[in-house]
Amino acid sequence: MYEESKRTMILKYFQPFPDWAFLAVLLGVSLLFLWILSFGEADEMTTLLGVFGLIAAIAGVVLIYSHLKGQPSDYQVDKWLEEDLKYLSRRAVDKCGADDSELIAEPVTITGPYIWYTGDAKVLFKKGKDNILRFTPIRVVVVNFTQKQLLIYSCVYDLIDGKLLNESTDEYFFKDVVSVSTRLESMSITIPESVYKLLARQSWKQSWKLGNSLRGRATSGTNTIQLNNVETFTLTTTGGTSISIVLRDPDLTKIMGGGVIPTTRAEKAVQVIRKMILENK
Repeated sequence: MYEESKRTMILKYFQPFPDWAFLAVLLGVSLLFLWILSFGEADEMTTLLGVFGLIAAIAGVVLIYSHLKGQPSDYQVDKWLEEDLKYLSRRAVDKCGADDSELIAEPVTITGPYIWYTGDAKVLFKKGKDNILRFTPIRVVVVNFTQKQLLIYSCVYDLIDGKLLNESTDEYFFKDVVSVSTRLESMSITIPESVYKLLARQSWKQSWKLGNSLRGRATSGTNTIQLNNVETFTLTTTGGTSISIVLRDPDLTKIMGGGVIPTTRAEKAVQVIRKMILENK
């Protein structure tokens, strides 16, 4: 019951504000104002418009109230995310086939946006009152440590229903790790048509932003866009780049409604992994 309620509330948090409800209030108030101005000289048509205006204003207010009522706070959503990441941390150990007795340190977790190749996951995002951009689905990488190896678990996590997509595991010996860092890269991403439509439908304002931010950068006839300032967490081994996760990009952030995507987890992971490599190589 708790899990079902939690997912319902997370969906409520991400659901976009009903812009048309605000427009209904504005239209209704305008029509009521015109009816009041013509009071005493109102004909049948003016009266009907006044009644329609009253209905529209009330309906808009009810919808806005319904949307805002019981909506979880930014803090509550962050708390639920931490619960899910703790579960994924436990799952990472099991999926890598490790035993708790083999681990020599606390795991580190890195997260980032993932709005491409999402299967049937709902793509949703919201800029909170704290200006932090929250989103689903989320790319998650969990790194565990044994005496000789890094155990890496990766997945795409759907916050709305708790589904796990694209799970994978890797193992790298400390001696084989060449570098671990955050860096800026250029890359192109292709947003599937279904996801593109989901983004555009979230609100008329978001649709306008997509029209200017995404379509203007897209390759002709496709939903492929070029991003030139992608900040990534990258771990490189002697065999080449082994794992990389997108943390943020200014153009991608604009497409997703603006705000800030913190990289605190990635920065902590870099420090911890570097320390573990120095101590265990």
